[in-house]
Amino acid sequence: LAVPRHAIILDIHVKEGSDVADVSFGVYHSHQEFLEEAFKLSHPFDGTASLQDDLLEVVFEHLTEGMEFIGQKRELVFAHYEARRAALEVEELRIHEQMRPEREKIMREKRFLLFFEMCEDAGIKDTQLRQDYISGGALVGKAYESPLFEAKHADARMSVEQVMKSAKWLQKVAMASTCKSKDPEVDAAVWAETKNEIQNGSLTGPFSPAQLKSKLGPLFLVSKRFGVKQGERTRPIDDLAASLVNACFAKANHLDLGGVDEVAILARTMLEALSNGRRVELTLSSGRKLSGVLHSSWTEEAARKLTGRTLDLANAYKQLLVSLASQWAAVIMVFNPETGADELYVSQVLPFGAASSVYIFNRYARAIQRIGVRLLSLIWIHFFDDYAQLSWQAEVDKAQATAEGLCDLLGWC
Repeated sequence: LAVPRHAIILDIHVKEGSDVADVSFGVYHSHQEFLEEAFKLSHPFDGTASLQDDLLEVVFEHLTEGMEFIGQKRELVFAHYEARRAALEVEELRIHEQMRPEREKIMREKRFLLFFEMCEDAGIKDTQLRQDYISGGALVGKAYESPLFEAKHADARMSVEQVMKSAKWLQKVAMASTCKSKDPEVDAAVWAETKNEIQNGSLTGPFSPAQLKSKLGPLFLVSKRFGVKQGERTRPIDDLAASLVNACFAKANHLDLGGVDEVAILARTMLEALSNGRRVELTLSSGRKLSGVLHSSWTEEAARKLTGRTLDLANAYKQLLVSLASQWAAVIMVFNPETGADELYVSQVLPFGAASSVYIFNRYARAIQRIGVRLLSLIWIHFFDDYAQLSWQAEVDKAQATAEGLCDLLGWC
């Protein structure tokens, strides 16, 4: 057998005690073959691979069952969970009473048991959600692999033990310089946000280094807070990279957040679902086709008039706790322009600047999104704390009320 020119050797295996070898060659396609293979590909925008099947099923449900059916379904779901909220109230109160007062203050509006029940009813299998919701998420160490996202592990750059051995030196480095910036307006804005966090309990303090040593042990890490201007707002950022907190965090998931591309694909899919008169057709990831007839309450014109909005979860990371075991890595230093000094606080919530915060928060954001889709037939996706919601103009107000009602029921708005 003649080996074509420009072939490359992929593997050579010599059989023991023999002069014979098995050789594998790779042969490049011709230009024509490359072109033929390219024609077989489809652009991601032209398909629905990035959309979850349950989202497609909800689009199909809206179009084939009609808006009245969807409205009645949502009323029944809300009535059921309002009844469950009342039934669980005593047990919910017991959980809150067992929390430390400063942490309960932050989570006062959260209905833990109702959220867990809705997760179960929606088929969400992330068991770690329960523990982290009440006890707080870990800032360091190996992350839990959540089934809500694709598994993708990455080793930490340093071990927790290595960082702890450097903690005393890192403390001195952090506290040897100030958090004061060259812009008094930025400092004032950062301090204003910080005061709000102190008032609502997200930050506790200020503490002296000696008090922190007594409270957390001698090996705590100090992360500096600085401000970044974003339009008219200055956002406080906690630098957990410089303090090496992020260096000893190992992720376990890839966050498949589609953003604007996913919104565009969803909108296109909703429009193309009605592509042959009043026939409604959608294809799931398995290849199974959903096929039906546009409900009599819809006109073809109304079924093609879409509208969109976003729902932004307020103070997203600040709605979730840091675990007590991670508080040695949650010390924040901020410049107080009122006293002219840097001050030390302990963050009770996920810091904006911690690598782990991104993964912890998005598990809850994804769970809420799935609950909305699977239990309340919401057509929405999330990009971090922003929920992009699509609906038809004929039901836009009801869809908005449903999304806000869900967040209010769970205590997230």
